[in-house]
Amino acid sequence: MLSCFGGAYYYLIIFIRKIAKCLQIITVCDYSISMKEMTRHSAGRIYLVLLLLSVIGFITFLAIGGTQTGPGEEPFLLFGWMTMPLVIGVIFVLFWLISYIIYFFFFWPYR
Repeated sequence: MLSCFGGAYYYLIIFIRKIAKCLQIITVCDYSISMKEMTRHSAGRIYLVLLLLSVIGFITFLAIGGTQTGPGEEPFLLFGWMTMPLVIGVIFVLFWLISYIIYFFFFWPYR
């Protein structure tokens, strides 16, 4: 099967490797520096632990069925239109937004 494509397959593999290498260089140059800065002081470590705990809490809440309703029950609606999955998603995003603002405006070491 691959022999019928011959050189085209070979050049496709080379092209994919070059793109992957470029993306790896961009990723390493842009993001690894800020992660090192965050892990080298206590406020950054606290920030990362809070984000990790929020992800674990979100997954746990979903796993135990926090968004499901029992048989014959009406779904929970906040303000008459927000279902429980939407409420939990909004709380999750607001937590990340508030923690981001607090960390980067008050505790970022390289202001």
